Amino acid sequence: MKRKNVLLMMNNGKFLESVANYAAAHGWRIALSPDGSLPHGWVGDGAIVSFSRHGDDVAEYMNSLMDRATPVVALSCVFPSVQLPRVMVDFAGCGHIAARYLADRNYKRFVFCTPEMTYGAKIAFKSFSDELRRNGYCGNANLLVLGDLLPAAKTHDWRAISDSVKGFIKCIQPPFGVYAFSDSAAVSVMDSALEMGLSVPGDVGVMGTDDSSFFCENQDIPLTSINTNHRELAVAACKSLDRLMKGETLETQNVYVPTLGVFERASTGMPKVGHPVIEKAFAVMGRHLSEPLSLVKLADALGMSPSKLNRVFHDAGCTTPASQLRMLRIRKAKTILRTTDLTLGEIAEKTGFAHAAHFLNVFRDLVGETPTAWRDKWR
Repeated sequence: MKRKNVLLMMNNGKFLESVANYAAAHGWRIALSPDGSLPHGWVGDGAIVSFSRHGDDVAEYMNSLMDRATPVVALSCVFPSVQLPRVMVDFAGCGHIAARYLADRNYKRFVFCTPEMTYGAKIAFKSFSDELRRNGYCGNANLLVLGDLLPAAKTHDWRAISDSVKGFIKCIQPPFGVYAFSDSAAVSVMDSALEMGLSVPGDVGVMGTDDSSFFCENQDIPLTSINTNHRELAVAACKSLDRLMKGETLETQNVYVPTLGVFERASTGMPKVGHPVIEKAFAVMGRHLSEPLSLVKLADALGMSPSKLNRVFHDAGCTTPASQLRMLRIRKAKTILRTTDLTLGEIAEKTGFAHAAHFLNVFRDLVGETPTAWRDKWR
């Protein structure tokens, strides 16, 4: 069978491995154009396009492919005026998930931040605001569009951007939660807040979008982020292109791929409840995640009886201290599952569970799947 010649017009490396794996399994021969141009003399069977920039030259190349009747699938929402099949992040789902997550952390004020008000950002912002209103928050979230803060000539001036973000933050009374439609934008807000002397996540809880380890893991305070499921996005684009190259018709032009959900890190930390005793309790729990911590020992560290500590949590609308501790242990376990190859027994030991079976049962009850299944999905 003749191999299909497929052109990848993309500068987004997060998709390349999954596309390459699909190509190898389906006999594709692939060519890569990281700058969006057509390789000289290229003749092929199809193309996948994924670009974060909106240059007229890239749009021209895309149109020239389509003029040749070459099947093209866009793995992004850029160039909305160009009519072609698209595989995109579930933008509405991102906004919905972020709003629920931050509301559950007990923030009462909210910011939606985006580098630009793109097609996807508009959908996410509406979904974010709608979900907050369903949770009792009045009006839209505060909107911060980084690209609108400065004239175009200063958009690469980090200090100018930081000063502008600080000016925005000063108008909002902490504590508040920030959902950024990119990890880089989330980092800009977090750094500005820290420079102002605000605490993260105490005064400002920050979460991003994409779950890029480049941004999320390499900060003074690791960044919580929504994982947009790059692998499934890439596979869905490949499947759509495969059908088009076979002469089939797609049922829909736009495919939205659900996210994997929130990967929680320190930038959202403990739930914000505004109660000093509970905040201290969370701090004690955080220091003892890898060892047994009874309610009696926790209460003693806070200078009160176990019954009074339970009552404080109940009156603040929190679940019991034991439930909160299990949640923190599972959060730590998720990080270990995703970043190491440790066995369940080793992870149980590092997260304060009695043994592997205990850890497995608690994880399955709280997460809805086994640790092994969760690890396979996220890795």
